[in-house]
Amino acid sequence: MDVLVIDVGGTHVKILATVQKQSREFPSGSTLTAKQMVTGVKKLAEDWKYDAVSIGYPGPVINNRPLTDPWNLVRGWAGFDFEAAFMCPVKVVNDAAMMAALCSGRREPSGCRSRTRGRDYRRRQCEKIERVTKWLPPG
Repeated sequence: MDVLVIDVGGTHVKILATVQKQSREFPSGSTLTAKQMVTGVKKLAEDWKYDAVSIGYPGPVINNRPLTDPWNLVRGWAGFDFEAAFMCPVKVVNDAAMMAALCSGRREPSGCRSRTRGRDYRRRQCEKIERVTKWLPPG
């Protein structure tokens, strides 16, 4: 299964798919809506193949949906139907929980900060996200 991984941040939305070697991003900012995020991601990933989406969301997540709107983005994220918008299975996970799961076993938290480390590293991290989001409990 090819998974498109999305990291929703206050300054950028970053994406990477399990079969891709290079991540892509676009600016977010305090006025970004969930619908604009989906539109931006689809545009950035229009030449990528993916079967499912995993979203690292900057806020609490319950039952695979944002519980509240993020403090740093515009209202309207809570209750947004990401599966309908992406037209495929979507797993929404709190972004900090996703990173904690990815970074488990590392001695230095700074090793998990976003930085360019080469194609193999990014591909492995994306594959790890795919595995992590399968076993994390909903929300």
